[in-house]
Amino acid sequence: ILEELFTPFVSGRDKVFRGHFTNFSNSFYEGIMSYRLYHHTKKRKYRKQGRLSTKRLHKWVDDGVLDCIPVAACLRAEQMVVEDKKRRNKPAILREYRRAIVGAQELGVWQWEAMFHERVFQILAEIYGDVVGSELFLKQAVSCYDRWEAFSKVEWLKQVHGRFLNGY
Repeated sequence: ILEELFTPFVSGRDKVFRGHFTNFSNSFYEGIMSYRLYHHTKKRKYRKQGRLSTKRLHKWVDDGVLDCIPVAACLRAEQMVVEDKKRRNKPAILREYRRAIVGAQELGVWQWEAMFHERVFQILAEIYGDVVGSELFLKQAVSCYDRWEAFSKVEWLKQVHGRFLNGY
């Protein structure tokens, strides 16, 4: 009976149905953590795992799983950060992250939107040293988390990064 109910949603998508619900979320988190671990440890195995997750998500996007677009763009931006050894690719990274943010907004997934804004804040402030440019992204992250009703996360961000949130 489930097959009959879901046929309109998956017709012509038999190959990618398995990635539609949980696999792409798992691949996304695996990729994010791999890139973060690579950033902190510089162990190539983490960079390799991140690339595999990125490639897997982009394959699903190519196969028509539209829900994967924001997280695939996020992982592509993370891959670009890892590969940007001379710190010259900031505009392209921001473009890719904006693509992820817009995709999350279009899908109405406030959690992703908030996570992407927060991550751009971290990248700009910690990696590129652009504190002024990063503040807007932190404010947007707090706003999205608040809309999502993640009040503990909002309070935590205010405690940790309060100096960037002047009166927010």
